[in-house]
Amino acid sequence: MPFLSRIRINPFREVSRKLLTNPHVTHGAVVAGLPDPEADRPLWRWDSEREGRPYLLVLTSTAPDWTHLVEQCGWPSAGGDHVVTRDYAPLLRQLAKGREFAFRVTANPVQHVPAPVMDSVQGSPAKRGRAQRMGHRTASHQQR
Repeated sequence: MPFLSRIRINPFREVSRKLLTNPHVTHGAVVAGLPDPEADRPLWRWDSEREGRPYLLVLTSTAPDWTHLVEQCGWPSAGGDHVVTRDYAPLLRQLAKGREFAFRVTANPVQHVPAPVMDSVQGSPAKRGRAQRMGHRTASHQQR
């Protein structure tokens, strides 16, 4: 059964600033909270409250433990809920054809473009380089 977690982050702590500015560090912190990182493929995103206080939303297929994030990046001595984790299955059961839901998504649409063929030098065969990721910059590409 899937779980949705909301983790409050203290942006004034040094570890938090690394977490907020580097997606690789965030991914590592998310994976560290999973009982079996090899079996779970978490989805995560940053969001903030109206006051600009950041929090991390994480969707996992197993029950996570976010103690390390609260201790290193949260408000451990403050009151209130530092982490809220809920079962996501009831929402999934409500999905049906014709129902409408509102949500926000941040995505970076890209495509792999073959690298140009390199000129052959002194009769050697031409080599093709490694494909490159190119961002979709036009509206027509982004709406496909």
